[in-house]
Amino acid sequence: KYANEKLVELKKLVEKNADSGTIEKATENYKNATEKVKEKADKIEEKAEGNKGVDKFLDKFVKQQVLQEKILQKLEDQVPQEVFEKIQEAREQHLEKFGEVMTKLEDRNEKIQEKVENALKTEGGSQFNDFKNLEILKNIEEKISEKAKEAIQQVQENSLKKLGNDLEKMSAENQEKFKEYIKGISGDKEKQLEILESIKTEVQEKPKLEEKLNEVREKILEKVENKLLLREVCPVIDKPLPDFCEKGRIVIEKDKNECISAFRCVMPTETEISSECEPICKGIGTKSEGWYNPCTSGLIKYANCGGENSDNPNPEICTTLWDPVCGEDNKTYSNKCSAKLAGVGIVYAGECKKAGCDNDSDCPQVKCGATNVVKCPGAIMKCINGTCTRISTPVKTAE
Repeated sequence: KYANEKLVELKKLVEKNADSGTIEKATENYKNATEKVKEKADKIEEKAEGNKGVDKFLDKFVKQQVLQEKILQKLEDQVPQEVFEKIQEAREQHLEKFGEVMTKLEDRNEKIQEKVENALKTEGGSQFNDFKNLEILKNIEEKISEKAKEAIQQVQENSLKKLGNDLEKMSAENQEKFKEYIKGISGDKEKQLEILESIKTEVQEKPKLEEKLNEVREKILEKVENKLLLREVCPVIDKPLPDFCEKGRIVIEKDKNECISAFRCVMPTETEISSECEPICKGIGTKSEGWYNPCTSGLIKYANCGGENSDNPNPEICTTLWDPVCGEDNKTYSNKCSAKLAGVGIVYAGECKKAGCDNDSDCPQVKCGATNVVKCPGAIMKCINGTCTRISTPVKTAE
């Protein structure tokens, strides 16, 4: 309750366009309040499983944390850059404390999943609210323990499927409204791009909807480009053309300064089963060894096959969540499951790293942004020891 009060005070100050110093002080007050919540939770010795009071507290706690995250995201878009950084810091601390409290009081993944899903349902909001919820889930996933991450990813998967199904059933008019919704909402546009690419994977066999989603992607990329133009310390990178990576996933690459250095296209590398071929359960060996699928060249497991030559097999498929890993074939797979399904070992978590650069022409060069800019950023990108490195140069001023 105290943390909520401090956040409401901060929200009102932002809405009244208070000076930066006042907003920063209110932000610090909110951060202190979230720290006290964590301190109180640390003193609770029982877990939700053994104490109904703790379980009830955790239900309220999760709902409030989801609400606070939404408010903090909105505030970030309404303040000057120096205040934005303070609120961003408060938001990250808030998520970190949320993850620590949650996993301390509840160690059952199915219960964590249930509580988070219930919290998202009670929030209500726009008919496209699942999209915003997915962004919040991505933020939570970054801060929660590895043990509980699976629960948050399962909530994401369910939300992705629901949103994908909803979009398929929507009228053309509502799909247009979705485009405008994406254009107007606050938040991390890079994460929103990741979410959109995952939705596209969900609806791969719906060409008309894919076309609409590519138009939505354009709206997000415009926002990403506008954000780049505001950061003088970063090279200006042109956004991809509309027909770029229509069938793949756009991935944003960053340099060591957290500047966007390129937009890359990652094509699906998962093993696919042809929609024209109905897979059957034809047993080879034991069930634990897998079942041979005549539609592919290898073994694929089937869950609940119902015996040999079942008419309605239920294949074990992978989620569309973007949690990339680098395979032994030096290809990036969307997640561990996708790499396993393709029969490829995993070298490390994250996207496959590029070899670097051979000469300066391999590095994205600094440009002069908008036409009204009279000073080009004082830097160029050079290839040094196989790495693109930013080098300061004298700034030339237009006469």
